[in-house]
Amino acid sequence: MRLRALLIALSLMPQTTCIAQVSFDQARVPIVELRGPWRFHPGDDARWRDPEFDDSAWALISADKTWDELGFQQLTGMAWYRIRIAVPKEHGDLAFFVGDVNGSFEIYANGQRLGEKGGMPPDPWEPTATRSVYPIPNSLLAGDGSLEVAVRVWNWPVHKGVAGGGFTEAPRVGDAGTIQQWLELEKDREIRRQGGVITELFGSLLIGLASLGLYALRRREREYLWFGLSLLMWSANHVGSLVAASQPVHLVSLSVWIALTYCLRILFELEFYVVFLRQKRRWLYSIAFLVLLMESATLAMLDVRGGGLALGFLFVVTITLADCCEIAMLTIGGFRGIRDAYIPAVALLMQASLASSSIVLALLPPWAWSRAVLAFLQRGLEWPFYLNYGEAATDLGGLAVLVILVYRFARSRQNEERLQVEMDAAREVQEVLIPTAMPPISGFEMESIYLPALQVGGDFFQIIPTGLGEF
Repeated sequence: MRLRALLIALSLMPQTTCIAQVSFDQARVPIVELRGPWRFHPGDDARWRDPEFDDSAWALISADKTWDELGFQQLTGMAWYRIRIAVPKEHGDLAFFVGDVNGSFEIYANGQRLGEKGGMPPDPWEPTATRSVYPIPNSLLAGDGSLEVAVRVWNWPVHKGVAGGGFTEAPRVGDAGTIQQWLELEKDREIRRQGGVITELFGSLLIGLASLGLYALRRREREYLWFGLSLLMWSANHVGSLVAASQPVHLVSLSVWIALTYCLRILFELEFYVVFLRQKRRWLYSIAFLVLLMESATLAMLDVRGGGLALGFLFVVTITLADCCEIAMLTIGGFRGIRDAYIPAVALLMQASLASSSIVLALLPPWAWSRAVLAFLQRGLEWPFYLNYGEAATDLGGLAVLVILVYRFARSRQNEERLQVEMDAAREVQEVLIPTAMPPISGFEMESIYLPALQVGGDFFQIIPTGLGEF
């Protein structure tokens, strides 16, 4: 369907004028990016939503970067954005598209509230996804067609000095139908960007269910149980990430969910290694368990705080120590004759190397070489969907362990079948040794019954003639 052409000119307060007009296929694009400049001011005042308020003394900033990046470092709490839009006389239904925003926000058009994302004080909460569309009623437009837009943003104080607040990408305004199509397009792009997480989710889910199926067949071998539960927790972890990327979720609740499922996943993995390697819960297990608790707490704090050099460094240290303990457990098991342990050890070493390298490079200053290496590690596969090398290594590692468990299951089944054949042969031999009928003995009537507890028994008897009619 051909998109209806719409020209939207942006005009700020008298000191500056900005007109946005984009040509496309000999028609004007019905969506305009509101990069700005916007008027910006820290603090909070209900009068700032009024379209008649004089904001000429406010700072001018763009809306494609956080306010920390634009010179307002250490700013947390409340701040306002304002911009005036001149709408042509001939237009259809209008709407706003708001992309990623660090923090909660409310949006106003000519003083009327259009909507919000997250919670504002006195009951604030920060959402994880803010992409949304807000229709603009035609009744809100002033007589001259102008539209004063005000955005009230609240950023958590815990983000101070770490994650700046406000817009991270410029909002858009235009034809309501086209704006809605833009939102759907952004959702499709987000799904493609989450392709690696989706692959890990279904891969872990299928492998985990397969492992639990093996456990249902062999209840005494608990390595199938622990491995299956570990992967199911990993799937639950990815479900939280995907839900948070597609719709607003309370950031603290999400952080608790991510940390809890991550902790349970590693804990079940440790139990799997103990049973798989036939080891006791000794010092390596204890160290890994304590590091796991620190790692989960650090992960939750990173999610809530939004980053930080100290927390990032602590997370690198804890995740490296935990991986080293697990690799050491597998290596010791290999030295003790469990050759199956070497394959998960190699897979875990690859995962740990890629994860640690990516985190360390991300924490380094933005040198050209470090950014180039980090981009290479994070790029991975880009078709048919995005899958980085770390996610690929995790998937291959889980698949390798499943192959080992299936092989163990088949080997145990073969041993049982061979033992069954031997027991059947022993039973046949024993039936030969035990008389099925008693010889006639004058003056006696004899009967016998022999019921072994399992396939064979430990005793047998025979009635042997000694001559002269005696037995």
